[in-house]
Amino acid sequence: MTSLINPTLDQVLTLAQSLSTADQLRLIARLADGAVNSNKAANNLSTNDAWVRWTKLREELSAQMPGKTTMAEQLEKDRQDRQLIMEGDSVHN
Repeated sequence: MTSLINPTLDQVLTLAQSLSTADQLRLIARLADGAVNSNKAANNLSTNDAWVRWTKLREELSAQMPGKTTMAEQLEKDRQDRQLIMEGDSVHN
């Protein structure tokens, strides 16, 4: 084994498999509690934090290269496609 400071997943699994069944169940319970609490903490953003993250995301997206078409052009193309589907190619022929 290389290091217990930064063990690999395989090393952790090998150690866990050497535990008794009761200890394995306790380990699972503790890992599950830790994961749930970690997830709750990540999801407990204050309203201000959420707006800060939203603003940052908008800035990052704005800094990226623009797409081939504008949003208005895409909406118009989608509208035309829907109309074509509903009416067909040659409605008046």
